[in-house]
Amino acid sequence: SCQTSRCAEGTQCKMVQGWPRCVPKPSCLNSRCGEGTQCKMVQGLPRCVPVASCINSRCAEGTQCKMVEGLPRCVPKPSCETSRCGEGTQCKMVQGQPRCVPKPSCINSRCAEGTQCRMVEGLPRCVPKPSCLHSRCAEGTQCKMVEGLPRCVPKPSCQTSRCAEGTQCKMVEGLPRCVPKTSCINSRCAEGTQCRMGIQCQAGASCEMVQGWPRCVQPKVATRGPSCQDLQCPPGTLCKVLKEQPRCVHLKPTCEGIQCQAGASCEMVQGWPRCV
Repeated sequence: SCQTSRCAEGTQCKMVQGWPRCVPKPSCLNSRCGEGTQCKMVQGLPRCVPVASCINSRCAEGTQCKMVEGLPRCVPKPSCETSRCGEGTQCKMVQGQPRCVPKPSCINSRCAEGTQCRMVEGLPRCVPKPSCLHSRCAEGTQCKMVEGLPRCVPKPSCQTSRCAEGTQCKMVEGLPRCVPKTSCINSRCAEGTQCRMGIQCQAGASCEMVQGWPRCVQPKVATRGPSCQDLQCPPGTLCKVLKEQPRCVHLKPTCEGIQCQAGASCEMVQGWPRCV
């Protein structure tokens, strides 16, 4: 019987035709199974059983089925939540796997003229360059580009300008400039005329010498005729319109302002004041 028989490793005792024989142990080595099945030892005998797979496996949300040591297991889905990327890179899902890829930037971006690259929601975009074209500023201010951005700044003026002695502030091409004060020192007047300071004309009029006297003359396009409003007369004279032209005429002499010696009084004699 097999009770007293000893067999080599990998074999076992079987009764064959009434005699104990050492025969190879049953195994999956020489077993052939159909597609979708594999050989497994069941109760010491090789059996073809269905291959374990993720086909019919159901996993909870956030997990997926993976074969682990030949068995389907539900494992967490790969994501960027636990991924760490180096400086200048960021995690992106590529074909279902987290990958560290270069961050998008404006470094290699080219924009058309009049536009510039800006990061918008994490992506480089070509946007119009900021300018003063569409900027509106409050009264007394104007738009200027400051460090590449439009800013409303106070308009330049002579109010805050300080000029050296002998000069005065004038607006030149929209900017305050210290220029020499006007004077009669270097002025050359025509024969029979002299330079006088302080002649100021109304807006739109210019000063001209008429009969030896400065007169404010309106431009030729003016529709109204000349009047005494355009003429400044020296002391002791009065403007009158003579032959449609304003003229400075001497005032009639009077006793006003005449001081006579004690015992005498001022009287008009032949149109002239006399102390009698």
